[in-house]
Amino acid sequence: MSSWFSRLEMMKGVSKTIEKSRGKRGVRRVWGDEVGTYFKPRRFEPAWWAWNAHIQTLASYFISTKAHARERRVRLNTPDGDFIDVDVVDGTTRRDTAVLVCHGLESSAAGSLPRRLAAKFNRSGWTVYSINLRGCSGVVNKHLRALHLGFTDDLRLLVEYAKRNGAKRIYIAGYSLGGNITLKLLGELQEKAIELGVHGGVAFSVPFGAYESAHKLQNR
Repeated sequence: MSSWFSRLEMMKGVSKTIEKSRGKRGVRRVWGDEVGTYFKPRRFEPAWWAWNAHIQTLASYFISTKAHARERRVRLNTPDGDFIDVDVVDGTTRRDTAVLVCHGLESSAAGSLPRRLAAKFNRSGWTVYSINLRGCSGVVNKHLRALHLGFTDDLRLLVEYAKRNGAKRIYIAGYSLGGNITLKLLGELQEKAIELGVHGGVAFSVPFGAYESAHKLQNR
């Protein structure tokens, strides 16, 4: 996990390169080149006693960093007449930098992983916005429109909200279903990402092939 967070930190250098190169090669090309170099995968090497995935899963439950409880919850009204709830942990030393955390399937901002991510980012002084995707905040939504792998509207709404509230640098961190949503949004934004203040993003455990992933789970 430490290397994962360090990569997100290195995205600052990526954004600077993008801004300087706008007039030369175009944002789209530089974005792809630079992100590719900073996100070169490393071989995962677990601790000697955590030799399989089952032990690693149990260890993450019993041996974990202290999760940060939300400081406040805000409700954003969506253009289609519904709402999303967002759990916010205000930054301390670097309030102009915000991280948006997007949770996985059947989870929420109150899940253990989003809360631990929020704690990690907040210790760096950053403001953290943990989105509760529709139907996941504990409050029934007004409409039947629900989240899915390609539903990016609400995450984009949160990006715009963070920018309006003083965030000059915005990073997005998503995992599982939230990773799909994160990557799809970045692809949709392309050169508009910098205009909205988005300087980087990271995703992990992403079910790129939804059909194949579902089939594998059903046959375990």
